[in-house]
Amino acid sequence: AQHLAATKPLPAVHAILRRDWQATPSPVHRARIEAWVRAHPLPDPDTTVAPGYEPPVSDPLFAYTDDELEDRITELQQELALAATNAVIYSPAPSDPADQPDIDTVVARHMAAQDAIRAALEASDELHRAARAMYATRSELATHRERLDATPTRKRTTRHTLRTRIDELIDEQATREREHTSARDTARRTRNNAIGYAGTPDHWDDILATSPHHIETETRARQHGSDNVDTRTEAFIAETNTEIDRYRGELERRTSLTPTQRDHEQALRPAHDIDNVIDAALDDPPLWIGTDPDLGL
Repeated sequence: AQHLAATKPLPAVHAILRRDWQATPSPVHRARIEAWVRAHPLPDPDTTVAPGYEPPVSDPLFAYTDDELEDRITELQQELALAATNAVIYSPAPSDPADQPDIDTVVARHMAAQDAIRAALEASDELHRAARAMYATRSELATHRERLDATPTRKRTTRHTLRTRIDELIDEQATREREHTSARDTARRTRNNAIGYAGTPDHWDDILATSPHHIETETRARQHGSDNVDTRTEAFIAETNTEIDRYRGELERRTSLTPTQRDHEQALRPAHDIDNVIDAALDDPPLWIGTDPDLGL
């Protein structure tokens, strides 16, 4: 034990001695091990939380994981990037009529955003269909292989039929996988295109629900004296920056925590279900067999 203590950390020495104690049948050896362990106890683990420390469980941001905080900051920064475009669309009429935003251009931009959103949603549905077809083929192929393995060799006709169907399913699976890959690439491309036209997906329903006629009416009204839009845009930018600062402040607060405090907060933080994140759905699907997989799109 003294040699082990000189060459290994104390927790490792205790683990080795515990193994030796269980392995030896000699009461003398066990007594020596017990005496050494009592003379060299492990230090108490640091499970305490610093005095005065209180996790901010009442703060809504406390429930977010670090990754979710980073994602939210990115989304807000994207919204700020769109604020300049929104300011042009919804700004009051400038003094020079030649500088006024063209109504047809504004309406065309809105319609292009709607078309891009619809294309992304259709591509998402197609990805679901392609994935279901691929999983169904995989399931049928696995079933036929199991049946072939279970069929006695004397049943040649049955085995021949099963082999023929397995060969067909192998070709069909390759086709379904190519279709799924193509649908996944299309879904990713159309989604990124829709974000470029219409911003993050949480705004898509509002954009689809707003008719081009409504956009045209609002644009005409703004060109005839809506002078409070600049104030709203400035307020939006200020509020968004404030929200970003709150998320960053929560991240900075966590960097000052001790490991024990971080573990304590993690235990208090509710578990999150991330199966519906679209990026995960656009990645390669897991190799499991299901009748109706949920891709999260």
